[in-house]
Amino acid sequence: MADKYSLSLKREEGPGITKDIGENVFLDDLSDEYRVFAFYYPPAMPDEDLESGLRGLGDLTGENLFVNIGKLNDPSFAKIVKAFDIHDYPVVVLTATSDLAGAGEEGVNVYVRIDDKRVLEDPARAVELVQEIYTLFLRGEVADAIAKAKSNERMELVRAVAKRIGAGLSKIAGFVADRDFKVSLVEGSFEMTKSAT
Repeated sequence: MADKYSLSLKREEGPGITKDIGENVFLDDLSDEYRVFAFYYPPAMPDEDLESGLRGLGDLTGENLFVNIGKLNDPSFAKIVKAFDIHDYPVVVLTATSDLAGAGEEGVNVYVRIDDKRVLEDPARAVELVQEIYTLFLRGEVADAIAKAKSNERMELVRAVAKRIGAGLSKIAGFVADRDFKVSLVEGSFEMTKSAT
Protein backbone atom coordinates (compact mmCIF):
# COMPACT_ATOMS: atom_id res chain seq x y z
CA MET A 1 0.00 0.00 0.00
CA ALA A 2 1.30 3.48 -0.86
CA ASP A 3 2.43 5.84 1.85
CA LYS A 4 -0.11 8.43 2.92
CA TYR A 5 1.28 11.94 3.01
CA SER A 6 -0.02 14.06 5.84
CA LEU A 7 0.02 17.85 5.72
CA SER A 8 0.23 18.30 9.46
CA LEU A 9 -0.54 21.31 11.58
CA LYS A 10 1.87 22.70 14.17
CA ARG A 11 0.34 25.83 15.62
CA GLU A 12 2.49 28.45 17.28
CA GLU A 13 1.38 29.69 20.67
CA GLY A 14 -0.18 33.12 20.77
CA PRO A 15 -3.39 34.82 19.71
CA GLY A 16 -4.14 35.57 16.07
CA ILE A 17 -1.01 34.02 14.57
CA THR A 18 -1.78 33.09 10.96
CA LYS A 19 0.38 32.57 7.92
CA ASP A 20 -1.11 32.67 4.43
CA ILE A 21 2.16 33.01 2.54
CA GLY A 22 5.00 30.63 3.23
CA GLU A 23 8.54 31.76 3.58
CA ASN A 24 10.31 28.43 3.57
CA VAL A 25 7.42 26.87 5.44
CA PHE A 26 7.91 23.15 5.72
CA LEU A 27 5.26 20.54 4.90
CA ASP A 28 4.72 19.90 8.61
CA ASP A 29 3.82 23.56 9.26
CA LEU A 30 0.71 23.95 7.11
CA SER A 31 -2.64 25.12 8.44
CA ASP A 32 -5.53 22.68 8.31
CA GLU A 33 -7.72 25.27 6.54
CA TYR A 34 -5.98 25.12 3.16
CA ARG A 35 -7.26 22.88 0.37
CA VAL A 36 -5.02 23.87 -2.60
CA PHE A 37 -1.24 24.22 -2.36
CA ALA A 38 1.35 25.90 -4.55
CA PHE A 39 4.97 25.09 -3.78
CA TYR A 40 7.56 27.33 -5.46
CA TYR A 41 11.23 26.40 -5.45
CA PRO A 42 13.51 29.06 -6.96
CA PRO A 43 16.71 28.65 -8.93
CA ALA A 44 20.09 29.63 -7.47
CA MET A 45 19.39 33.23 -8.52
CA PRO A 46 15.86 33.93 -7.22
CA ASP A 47 13.35 35.87 -9.35
CA GLU A 48 12.05 38.61 -7.06
CA ASP A 49 9.24 39.57 -9.46
CA LEU A 50 7.90 36.02 -9.65
CA GLU A 51 8.15 35.56 -5.88
CA SER A 52 6.38 38.87 -5.33
CA GLY A 53 3.62 37.89 -7.76
CA LEU A 54 3.11 34.54 -6.03
CA ARG A 55 3.02 36.26 -2.63
CA GLY A 56 0.40 38.66 -3.98
CA LEU A 57 -1.70 35.76 -5.24
CA GLY A 58 -1.44 34.11 -1.84
CA ASP A 59 -2.59 37.33 -0.17
CA LEU A 60 -5.62 37.52 -2.48
CA THR A 61 -6.68 33.92 -2.00
CA GLY A 62 -6.30 33.77 1.78
CA GLU A 63 -6.83 30.28 3.12
CA ASN A 64 -8.14 28.91 -0.19
CA LEU A 65 -4.59 28.63 -1.55
CA PHE A 66 -1.40 28.12 0.40
CA VAL A 67 1.58 29.58 -1.44
CA ASN A 68 4.94 28.43 -0.16
CA ILE A 69 8.12 30.17 -1.28
CA GLY A 70 10.37 27.25 -0.49
CA LYS A 71 14.06 26.71 -0.13
CA LEU A 72 16.12 23.67 -0.78
CA ASN A 73 16.80 23.15 2.95
CA ASP A 74 13.28 21.89 3.77
CA PRO A 75 13.82 18.65 5.75
CA SER A 76 11.11 17.11 3.53
CA PHE A 77 12.74 18.34 0.31
CA ALA A 78 14.02 14.91 -0.77
CA LYS A 79 10.47 13.58 -0.46
CA ILE A 80 9.13 16.57 -2.39
CA VAL A 81 11.66 16.11 -5.23
CA LYS A 82 10.82 12.42 -5.52
CA ALA A 83 7.06 12.77 -5.13
CA PHE A 84 6.73 15.61 -7.66
CA ASP A 85 9.50 14.40 -10.01
CA ILE A 86 11.34 17.73 -9.82
CA HIS A 87 14.35 18.08 -12.12
CA ASP A 88 14.53 21.77 -13.03
CA TYR A 89 14.37 25.07 -11.17
CA PRO A 90 12.48 27.28 -10.85
CA VAL A 91 9.43 25.09 -10.42
CA VAL A 92 5.88 25.58 -9.16
CA VAL A 93 3.89 22.52 -8.09
CA LEU A 94 0.15 22.73 -7.44
CA THR A 95 -1.87 20.03 -5.73
CA ALA A 96 -4.82 19.80 -3.39
CA THR A 97 -6.46 17.69 -0.74
CA SER A 98 -7.81 14.34 -1.94
CA ASP A 99 -11.39 15.59 -2.34
CA LEU A 100 -10.12 18.02 -5.01
CA ALA A 101 -7.22 16.04 -6.48
CA GLY A 102 -7.57 12.41 -5.42
CA ALA A 103 -8.03 9.48 -7.74
CA GLY A 104 -10.19 7.44 -5.39
CA GLU A 105 -9.30 3.77 -5.17
CA GLU A 106 -5.94 4.35 -6.82
CA GLY A 107 -4.49 5.97 -3.68
CA VAL A 108 -2.90 8.81 -5.65
CA ASN A 109 -3.29 12.57 -5.92
CA VAL A 110 -3.02 14.64 -9.08
CA TYR A 111 -0.47 17.41 -9.20
CA VAL A 112 0.45 19.99 -11.80
CA ARG A 113 4.09 20.98 -12.24
CA ILE A 114 5.14 24.16 -14.03
CA ASP A 115 8.85 24.14 -14.80
CA ASP A 116 9.02 25.55 -18.31
CA LYS A 117 11.58 28.37 -18.17
CA ARG A 118 9.83 30.39 -20.90
CA VAL A 119 6.68 30.53 -18.77
CA LEU A 120 8.43 31.20 -15.46
CA GLU A 121 10.61 33.95 -16.96
CA ASP A 122 7.40 35.96 -17.48
CA PRO A 123 6.17 36.53 -13.89
CA ALA A 124 2.78 37.97 -14.87
CA ARG A 125 2.02 35.01 -17.15
CA ALA A 126 3.32 32.49 -14.62
CA VAL A 127 1.15 33.91 -11.82
CA GLU A 128 -1.86 33.94 -14.15
CA LEU A 129 -1.24 30.28 -14.98
CA VAL A 130 -0.93 29.37 -11.28
CA GLN A 131 -4.13 31.31 -10.54
CA GLU A 132 -6.08 29.52 -13.26
CA ILE A 133 -4.86 26.05 -12.23
CA TYR A 134 -5.66 26.84 -8.58
CA THR A 135 -9.17 27.89 -9.63
CA LEU A 136 -9.66 24.64 -11.57
CA PHE A 137 -8.72 22.62 -8.48
CA LEU A 138 -10.93 24.72 -6.18
CA ARG A 139 -13.96 24.62 -8.51
CA GLY A 140 -13.77 20.84 -8.60
CA GLU A 141 -12.79 20.66 -12.29
CA VAL A 142 -9.83 18.37 -11.58
CA ALA A 143 -11.90 16.10 -9.34
CA ASP A 144 -14.64 16.01 -12.00
CA ALA A 145 -12.14 15.04 -14.70
CA ILE A 146 -10.89 12.20 -12.49
CA ALA A 147 -14.44 11.02 -11.81
CA LYS A 148 -15.32 11.05 -15.51
CA ALA A 149 -12.15 9.31 -16.71
CA LYS A 150 -13.03 6.21 -18.71
CA SER A 151 -10.88 4.04 -16.47
CA ASN A 152 -8.83 4.22 -13.31
CA GLU A 153 -5.69 3.42 -15.28
CA ARG A 154 -2.99 5.95 -14.32
CA MET A 155 -2.29 7.26 -17.82
CA GLU A 156 -6.00 7.66 -18.53
CA LEU A 157 -6.44 9.69 -15.34
CA VAL A 158 -3.48 11.92 -16.25
CA ARG A 159 -4.81 12.42 -19.80
CA ALA A 160 -8.30 13.28 -18.57
CA VAL A 161 -7.00 15.84 -16.07
CA ALA A 162 -4.52 17.34 -18.55
CA LYS A 163 -7.29 17.73 -21.12
CA ARG A 164 -9.60 19.43 -18.60
CA ILE A 165 -6.85 21.76 -17.37
CA GLY A 166 -5.83 22.56 -20.95
CA ALA A 167 -9.43 23.45 -21.81
CA GLY A 168 -9.69 25.59 -18.68
CA LEU A 169 -6.51 27.44 -19.55
CA SER A 170 -7.40 28.08 -23.18
CA LYS A 171 -8.37 31.69 -22.40
CA ILE A 172 -4.76 32.54 -21.52
CA ALA A 173 -3.20 34.16 -24.57
CA GLY A 174 -0.43 32.12 -26.15
CA PHE A 175 -1.06 29.13 -23.93
CA VAL A 176 0.45 25.85 -25.16
CA ALA A 177 -0.71 23.01 -22.92
CA ASP A 178 2.00 20.45 -23.60
CA ARG A 179 4.73 22.97 -22.89
CA ASP A 180 3.38 25.13 -20.08
CA PHE A 181 2.49 22.49 -17.50
CA LYS A 182 2.78 18.80 -16.72
CA VAL A 183 0.17 16.68 -14.96
CA SER A 184 1.10 13.59 -13.01
CA LEU A 185 0.16 11.51 -9.99
CA VAL A 186 1.85 11.34 -6.61
CA GLU A 187 1.63 8.15 -4.56
CA GLY A 188 -0.53 8.58 -1.49
CA SER A 189 -3.04 11.31 -0.82
CA PHE A 190 -2.95 14.76 0.70
CA GLU A 191 -5.24 15.18 3.67
CA MET A 192 -5.34 18.04 6.10
CA THR A 193 -5.04 16.31 9.44
CA LYS A 194 -3.68 17.64 12.71
CA SER A 195 -0.55 16.02 13.97
CA ALA A 196 -1.03 13.87 17.06
CA THR A 197 2.32 15.10 18.39
